Amino acid sequence: MTVLVTGAGGAIGSAVVRQLAEEGREVVAHDLTAEALAAAADWAAESIVGDLTSASDLKALRRCFAGESLDAVIAAHGIPGAGALEHMSRKRIDAILAVNAVTIPALLRATLASLAADGGGTFVAIASQAALRGEPDNAVYCASKWAVTGWVSAIAPHLAADGVHVRALCPGRTEGPLLESALEGFAAETGQTVEEYVADILKVIPLGRYARVEETAAAAVYLAETSSARPTILATSGGEVPS
Repeated sequence: MTVLVTGAGGAIGSAVVRQLAEEGREVVAHDLTAEALAAAADWAAESIVGDLTSASDLKALRRCFAGESLDAVIAAHGIPGAGALEHMSRKRIDAILAVNAVTIPALLRATLASLAADGGGTFVAIASQAALRGEPDNAVYCASKWAVTGWVSAIAPHLAADGVHVRALCPGRTEGPLLESALEGFAAETGQTVEEYVADILKVIPLGRYARVEETAAAAVYLAETSSARPTILATSGGEVPS
């Protein structure tokens, strides 16, 4: 099984790469820089540096897999977007939407021929629980993730006929740098310390803690498998946001 993982240098992405490699899968790790890929380099069969917002880099990625088959693509890339809408610059808004939303269908287009080869494969977009409900001081990030789940819901039935399964994972708050950045932004908007904000948030998560990165990675790997039926959209939020 050959799997392309984007955002492979991030906390979730690198955990996905490691889990797939430990299962004996051949993994191609993708991220913006070679430095970002260092965490996944020991586990990946190949590393690709590229910018998914760049048309030329997407064409290069398509050429990398031309004539080859991919069993799965797991889109684990993304950037934080915490902050009140009225406090965000247009440049920041555009960046969040471009990276978190626009690159997802672009990545599928770049890899679709390889996913459709040899009986079909699976495309998994890691979205967020922010795609399932509105969140205070997080409007732009929510919009970027809602765009992903809306697109997945619309396109999945059409591609299933060609053997390509498109799915979305909506994880809750997962430990890692992305969450830490978001918590700092939320706390600043509410006038709390990070510690105060975290104490309030943990009260509304029935599980009583954040997800461990390995747990979220395992859910993504589960969706990437085609051996049996899988949900089109899977929420793993510790009970904070019902699916």
